[in-house]
Amino acid sequence: LAALTAAPRGTWAQVRTSLKTQAAEALEAVEGAAFFVSLDAEPAGLTREDPAASLDAYAHALLAGRGHDRWFDKSFTLIVFSNGKLGLSVEHSWADCPISGHMWEFTLATECFQLGYSTDGHCKGHPDPTLPQPQRLQWDLPDQIHSSISLALRGAKILSENVDCHVFPFSLFGKSFIRRCHLSSDSFIQIALQLAHFRDRGQFCLTYESAMTRLFLEGRTETVRSCTREACTFVRAMEDKEKTADDHGYGVSYIFMGDDMITFHISSKKSSTKTDSHRLGQHIEDALLDVASLFQAGQHFKRRFRGSGKENSRHRCGFLSRQTGASKASMTSTDF
Repeated sequence: LAALTAAPRGTWAQVRTSLKTQAAEALEAVEGAAFFVSLDAEPAGLTREDPAASLDAYAHALLAGRGHDRWFDKSFTLIVFSNGKLGLSVEHSWADCPISGHMWEFTLATECFQLGYSTDGHCKGHPDPTLPQPQRLQWDLPDQIHSSISLALRGAKILSENVDCHVFPFSLFGKSFIRRCHLSSDSFIQIALQLAHFRDRGQFCLTYESAMTRLFLEGRTETVRSCTREACTFVRAMEDKEKTADDHGYGVSYIFMGDDMITFHISSKKSSTKTDSHRLGQHIEDALLDVASLFQAGQHFKRRFRGSGKENSRHRCGFLSRQTGASKASMTSTDF
């Protein structure tokens, strides 16, 4: 049934109207809950054997699941994998990334500093016997709705399989180096993204960066247009040859993990023959190093080959796992 929440709004609205009369109690239990929990049967998370592919699969599972195990209308779906790894799939209309990120940081801090675990790895505390036991929801669904579910699931799987997800930790330097250059860490990343995208696509495109305005009355976000004349001039100065390609879109988000690491998440569509999330990731890494070299006379960072399935084993999980650094992480998203 949850596959219908990934269907076009009109399709889900029609089915939901019929559910209000045929399965009203079960529907109210789901829609009245604070959030949705999905207990996935498969393991997920960073692995030593293949850190690059495992992080990509982890991000993809959190974003899309299997098409039928995420209730996309809920505020968020809490996903618990079979090996104990957790993550969130957040519905975007009620909040932006920093909101769910702060909630996750609070949860991790509470787990680490207040709740804790016993010496054998179990949660501390005792079960509360006064809490009601789980109850199976009863859905009386006619054949017509079963057909709608099948169509919705097919469409959800097509959408999921078309997502090209790539997550990579960049640990050659972080915001501490950028600050030593007397630069804004955010502007450093934005100019590197422009350089990376130009190398990947051979041209500039309209870009927006979300800027937080929550400190203002009724504020949420505003748009920063980072592809400026000055940015284009800088990119052209860094390049000595031109490339041409049709423009297709990328989504890039990044988070500063303490002072010495930046984790990037890149998404694009596999159906596009012009985009490749892994390729842009390599361009981003190269661009960061090239921009950094302007401030490091005579010193060069060691570049790494980031081929598919051949990531350096020192790569650590970024946004998707606990960060123990003292500095607070900050998240930014950019769309090309």
